[in-house]
Amino acid sequence: MRKVKCQDCVAWRGFTAHQQRRGESIMNKPQNTGNETIATSGSGRRSTGNQGSDSCVVVDAQFHYVPAEVFRKVDETVFESKEGRALQEKNRAPETQAKPATKRLQHIEQSLQHMDDCGVDMAMIMMPGWTVAGVEVCRILNNGLAKAAKEYPGRFLPMAAVPFLEGQRSLDELERIKNELGLRGVSIMTNQRGIRLDDEQLKPFFQKVSQLDIPVVIHPPTQDKGLWGGTKYDMDSTVSREYDVAKCFVEVMCGVLPEFPDLKFVFPHYGGGVPSLLGRIMCWYTPPERSGIAKGKVKIPMTHREFEESGVKSYFDRLMDRCYFDLAGTGGWMPEVKHACSVIKPGRMAFASDYPHEMRQPEDCKAYIDGIKGLNIPEEDKIKILGGNMLSLFGV
Repeated sequence: MRKVKCQDCVAWRGFTAHQQRRGESIMNKPQNTGNETIATSGSGRRSTGNQGSDSCVVVDAQFHYVPAEVFRKVDETVFESKEGRALQEKNRAPETQAKPATKRLQHIEQSLQHMDDCGVDMAMIMMPGWTVAGVEVCRILNNGLAKAAKEYPGRFLPMAAVPFLEGQRSLDELERIKNELGLRGVSIMTNQRGIRLDDEQLKPFFQKVSQLDIPVVIHPPTQDKGLWGGTKYDMDSTVSREYDVAKCFVEVMCGVLPEFPDLKFVFPHYGGGVPSLLGRIMCWYTPPERSGIAKGKVKIPMTHREFEESGVKSYFDRLMDRCYFDLAGTGGWMPEVKHACSVIKPGRMAFASDYPHEMRQPEDCKAYIDGIKGLNIPEEDKIKILGGNMLSLFGV
């Protein structure tokens, strides 16, 4: 029976479900972020030691939850935007209501049981796709996420949902989720109403996020069925959605991170396939003027040698160090994890299941976790991927 204590929350495994959820018993569990093992006693002192991936804290970096009251609010709201109406219509559809995932989304106890069955200590709960419903709905959603974290200490790390196109109301909600609710991150979509993240309109939003020092978690649109080719062959859920994430990654690398040096992003689904596309992205990367790299040194496209000798690689790598990639999106396919490990730093990857949409059965999630533990990489890297990176990024 082990424990990790984090400032104002405790994550633990080894007790009964009743004890875990009520917080009636707490024993010691070391937390390993990949660089050290941190055990916190009741006095708050931390000590270091050597721990393997079998005893590390497992954090699911993409885990969806929508409190029932948010469903009710969406149902009773009169929406002016087509995106809000589309969400409402989808929720009211009999086929949506009949889906097991719809029920799982609303039941926190079922989520906890799933986590226990999978061996997941903590889940980053979020639902950024519902930002299309506007700030008022998001306020209720964020209150519900914060409530879940408070009622089940150490089990949930809420990512606030905040729409980025509502001006001062959006900025006020960012302030509220950090300073009143105590949430540590914000989740947004790759675009909203066709407005991309590198648009001038988003500068005040990112300025506020940077000021509040909270990481940004990205998610692709879930209501836009006409995305990049439509629903033929389910391409809206496969290549089209992933293309939108990869496009967002490039926009952030080129048009957001250079201007906001303190921002950090978590991209879903390997960044939409960044491990496979990274060579191409680097080959055609044009650094901004603020990089200090003379234009004459950059000749597009570049070979990898030219990319490195021009000084662009070192600049690009500094931007990449502010990007994290969750490992959801491929159904737990280990060849993609191994490929990612050969391209992306282990210190920038995070285990994720996309519950309850992708990994619904505990045996699949457990197999994925075991697959990561069985990788032929250093133990400290496994620990980072399984949870250490997210614990460190969000200051847990």
